[in-house]
Amino acid sequence: MDLWLELVQPRCKTRTMKKKRKKKHMNKNFKNVGSTRMEKPNIVQQTKLLLLHKFRRVLEEKKKEFLKRIDDMTVTFIGDLKYGMMVHSLVQTLFKFRNVKKSKLIGDEGVKKHNNIIVDSEEITQTILQNTDVMYVTRIQKERFSNSSLYEKFKGKYFIDNSLPNKCKSAMILVHPSARVGEITTECDDNHRAKYFQR
Repeated sequence: MDLWLELVQPRCKTRTMKKKRKKKHMNKNFKNVGSTRMEKPNIVQQTKLLLLHKFRRVLEEKKKEFLKRIDDMTVTFIGDLKYGMMVHSLVQTLFKFRNVKKSKLIGDEGVKKHNNIIVDSEEITQTILQNTDVMYVTRIQKERFSNSSLYEKFKGKYFIDNSLPNKCKSAMILVHPSARVGEITTECDDNHRAKYFQR
């Protein structure tokens, strides 16, 4: 196998992958595709490239005080902070950048607590909106709830229509990992801030 194998793509936790790479016989390129439940590094990389490309293009087009880098960016997460793989993976990535403020929002204990995720606010305030550079919305995941009544309780807590993005900076971008289930209305699709169709 060593003669033709060029890339190893394990599906495991990051710490497990690091241990595997320490073994002497592991001399091939590694690309971790996540632990399925809480990590999704491939989509994180796509999102990071989208952020870099977006702000570089805005700067070139408008020549104003917009961001060029992920450094000094305020990213506001809205939605499922307990089960959302993208939230956990992307937060870990953002820790590597300088002075990135992460505002993490959710409405109830049932979907907001896991590992080192700390909720800054339970409400979307005007101050948060005005300071947001990236609004990252995730769906409340029905399939993760053992009790359907709990899902019904949480699913409509945050509802993004044009009124919220329009209160943010003109250069703010609205992102969603897909697929959405009503948490972002279709009227937002034509908003210039909406970038969830870009990959």
